Amino acid sequence: KPRLYDYFLEFYSSPQGDVSVKNEKLSVKLESQKKVVLVDLKDGKGKIIHLNRREAFKSPGSTNSILQYDVPGWEGTNFRNVLQKIGVRHEY
Repeated sequence: KPRLYDYFLEFYSSPQGDVSVKNEKLSVKLESQKKVVLVDLKDGKGKIIHLNRREAFKSPGSTNSILQYDVPGWEGTNFRNVLQKIGVRHEY
């Protein structure tokens, strides 16, 4: 089914290269459904859920983005895979 994703990432970076995620949000809207906010994190605290609104996994804290995780069955993993297909690369 077609999906519409909305992703936001705000982070700090120190001169030494340390990164701290300030805000991270991911929502998805499937063809005939309302928008579901899958990720809503501020300073590493908040929620990460499945489309059925059940918890997907615990927050990784403020040093990691949710895009670092490959969680089977989680819609956020599908988003991550789409980014890779269109050439968005990430290194950790």
